[in-house]
Amino acid sequence: MDDNIYINDKNQFKNKLIVAFLLILIPRLTYILLFVSLTPDSYFYLDIAENISKGCGFAFTNASGNCELVVGGYFPGYPVFIYLLKFLGLNNKSIPLIVSLLQTFSIIYLLNTLIDIGLKGKRLFAFTLLISISPLSIGFSRFLLIEPILYIFSILIITELIKLKINPTCFGNISARIFIFVILAIYFKPTSIILIIPYFLIIVV
Repeated sequence: MDDNIYINDKNQFKNKLIVAFLLILIPRLTYILLFVSLTPDSYFYLDIAENISKGCGFAFTNASGNCELVVGGYFPGYPVFIYLLKFLGLNNKSIPLIVSLLQTFSIIYLLNTLIDIGLKGKRLFAFTLLISISPLSIGFSRFLLIEPILYIFSILIITELIKLKINPTCFGNISARIFIFVILAIYFKPTSIILIIPYFLIIVV
C-alpha cells in the first residue's frame, strides 16, 4: 500500500513538471518563431562573433572594415556563446530557441525546489504562470540579446539561495555553485556582480 502511494505521488510529481515545462516553453517557442529576433544590439554581437571566427578575437568591425578590439562596457561571454552555436551550425533563429530551452530547464529546476519545500496546487500553478509568461520573463526571450541569458543565471542563483536557506548543512557545495553562476554571469555582463549581493544577505540573516 505504501509503495502504491509512493508511485502515485511520484507520477503526480512528474505530471506537474511536464505541464509546467510545456506552459513555460510553448509561449516562448511561439513568440520566437512568429516574430523578428534581431535588434541593433544583436547585429553588434553577431559582428563580434563573426570576427572571433575570423581570428580577430573580441573585436567589432569599424567604419574602415577592419577589426577593432572592444574596450570597456562589454565582456566576451555572449559573443563567444553565439560563436560556439554558429560553429555547431545553428542560425540566428535557432539561438533564441536554444536559450529559451535553457530558460525552461532553469525554471523547472526552481519549481522542483519549490515543490520540495511544499509549494503545490493552485499556488504552484499560479507561480508557474507568473514566472513563465510575465513580461520580464518572456519579453526578451525572442531576441538575440544577453538579457535572456542573464535571466537564466538569475533563476539558477535564486534556486541555489533557496536551497542554501533550507539546507544550511550543504553550505560549501551550494555556495560553490552560486559563485560559479555569478562568475559566469559576470563573463557575460560585468554588472552581474550585483547577483552576489543576495548571497551575503542570506548568510548574514
